[in-house]
Amino acid sequence: MAAKRHSVFNNVRRLLARAYSLRTVVVVAACLIVVAPQLARHLPSLDTWLYNAAWSVNKNTPVKPADDVPLAQRLMPGLAPTPIFFLDPYLASAKLDAASQIETNAFRVAPGLQTPPWFFLAEKALILVCMLLLVAALPRMTWPAGFFTVAVFVVSLAVIQIGMQVAQSRWLPLGVTIQFLVAGYLVMAFWLKQQKQIEALRDARQDVSLRLGKMQLKQGMLEETLTTLRPCLSREDACAIVYDVAVQQEKKRQYDAAANTYLSIAAVNPKFRDAAERAKKLAKFETMQQAGDTEWAATQTLATPADISRPVLGRYEIVRELGRGAMGVVYLGRDPKISRQVAVKTLNYRQFDSHRLTDLKARFFREAEAAGRLDHPNIVTVYDVGEEADLAFIAMDYIQGKSLNVYAKPGRLLSVEVVYMLMAKVADALEYAHQKNIVHRDIKPANIIFNPDNQQVKVTDFGIARISDKSKTRTGQMLGSPLYMSPEQLKGGKVNGVSDIFSLGVTFYQLLTGEPPFNADSLPELTQQILNKKHRSVRELRPELPASAVRITNKALQKDPAKRYANAGEMAEQLRRCCMNEFGKTALC
Repeated sequence: MAAKRHSVFNNVRRLLARAYSLRTVVVVAACLIVVAPQLARHLPSLDTWLYNAAWSVNKNTPVKPADDVPLAQRLMPGLAPTPIFFLDPYLASAKLDAASQIETNAFRVAPGLQTPPWFFLAEKALILVCMLLLVAALPRMTWPAGFFTVAVFVVSLAVIQIGMQVAQSRWLPLGVTIQFLVAGYLVMAFWLKQQKQIEALRDARQDVSLRLGKMQLKQGMLEETLTTLRPCLSREDACAIVYDVAVQQEKKRQYDAAANTYLSIAAVNPKFRDAAERAKKLAKFETMQQAGDTEWAATQTLATPADISRPVLGRYEIVRELGRGAMGVVYLGRDPKISRQVAVKTLNYRQFDSHRLTDLKARFFREAEAAGRLDHPNIVTVYDVGEEADLAFIAMDYIQGKSLNVYAKPGRLLSVEVVYMLMAKVADALEYAHQKNIVHRDIKPANIIFNPDNQQVKVTDFGIARISDKSKTRTGQMLGSPLYMSPEQLKGGKVNGVSDIFSLGVTFYQLLTGEPPFNADSLPELTQQILNKKHRSVRELRPELPASAVRITNKALQKDPAKRYANAGEMAEQLRRCCMNEFGKTALC
């Protein structure tokens, strides 16, 4: 609405600027001559000259007026009847009284001349036509074309007046009209010269504004671009740049601003591309979002209708939604600079209370910091991290596949040798992370992505990872998924890489049997089981499993951290050795 009001104000201002010019003088003069012809009583000299010219052409015309008697006394309407003296060219003098004259439609003319009844209205219409020629048509013509057109009009009117007097003894005094046309042309010629100089300066200024606007748009300065180009929207190329600004606002999810920008274009150029239509669609889309603000915040997605530009986070174009987590939504994105697909994980600020947001943001960016330190084939790669007004995002490697929780249910289990292979690779990734002083603290099937087509597996979601540098402080806060937590993590004690081994043991157990080693209806009961109760053997749930599965799960799930594998690399080595012994799958493992 603000853009619409600004456009209306600009249109009114331009209209007033155009009205307040020398063209106004021409219009006012024409109106005065039409409404109050007596004001032109001092302009009969041209009629006298044309009368004399007609008489000199044909001396059989009615008598020539005496030089000492103003022709306006006889030719202008509204004058009182007075005696008029005529001088015959062949006689010395003759005195005629007023009774011998012919009065036609308030014109006093010489004997033998007649003025048609329609002349008054015709003359007024002719003056208005001349006015339109001067103020409307002349500015659109080139200088030679305008001069030629006015000259033709002037000559034509003079010829008509002389011709009618000579040929038909009709008196059509067009002198005032001719003088108005000539004087108006001179005024308009002067105004047009000044106006063209002003337009040249304005065009030069707009050219500079256009170049500046293009530079600002390339630098992402959208508001500055709009401020620069608003005075130039009468130009097609300026509308094109402002249209691009609106598209960028769409991609940044500034839908209300984008709608106003489209409206500013449509107000000046209603047929420019689809600006008006896009403004309506965006206004409707924005209304839908705001209709249920609280509910929307919990389910908001960056996915948009097909007729609205795809949103952009940083430099990443959002393609579609991949999934949802506790902290936000994960999207498939595209990096247009290198045509690479990425996974974009978001943290929507509107979903959380302000007092929780600071901690959640720290946790979110900790994931980027932790994963950004790691470069391993079985750990998801973080490319970029960013923050916008209402959300933060992490751009990471896009892995085609599914999380292992899909295969951690009865009836959907993977083959045992594949599970061995996957756990060995995940253990390798954890060993690498532990050597970089990073503890994942949330290893579970949902945080491991597996692509069965190429057997690729990657650990993801370092959202609660602890970077155990000396510069970092430890916290006793319990973070993670209780079902997969180690006893020391549940108790809030010191957490190191051995804790991740316990979580990997729980994951291994669940992938083999379809059930977790510990399960309860409440968190206190679950905590009691993990701290004190021994898990059931995997062969009790699935007798066909090899004995090595029992040995590996039992060691990984020891309550005492010192009795587990010393490190994840040791667990990976045993998994591969057992895989080779049990299945002969050296290449697979």
